[in-house]
Amino acid sequence: MRRILEYYFTVFGQFPNIKKLPDRFQTIEEQMICKSLISWVHDGSHDIADEIHVSDNDDAVMRFKDVFRTIFDSNGQLGHYNQMMGIEIEKNKTI
Repeated sequence: MRRILEYYFTVFGQFPNIKKLPDRFQTIEEQMICKSLISWVHDGSHDIADEIHVSDNDDAVMRFKDVFRTIFDSNGQLGHYNQMMGIEIEKNKTI
């Protein structure tokens, strides 16, 4: 996740630093979850998680995945997210 966020949002020039991503969220709760996600992905990329001391629960992982998606959505990039995740959105067909 860290590499995707860093590469997509910094290399393509939307943000010089992914730590600015939380500013795009409307609510304090979403901003805090986004900040937590960024800290979590940085920690996971630079440290070895010791299972005795660190245990990610399924709820936290799902919330981070939701925020990961919302980062793309709030930056007008949901189409790219869906494409990369293999999510096909059925378009309304008119007869």
